[in-house]
Amino acid sequence: QGETSEDLSVTLETVGCVGCCGLAPVVTINEEVFGEIDPSKANLIVNKVRDNNNNPGG
Repeated sequence: QGETSEDLSVTLETVGCVGCCGLAPVVTINEEVFGEIDPSKANLIVNKVRDNNNNPGG
């Protein structure tokens, strides 16, 4: 199960395993793994990805 943001920029999907139990809980974005995630860290990561997508040149 998962959800997609209203603006379609972010999709959350539940997966069984990404092979990083020692870093759990984890988030993967475009094959990059972010470990020891909590809700505030997840928000920071999503905002950074959105900023990068809206401003790809930096």
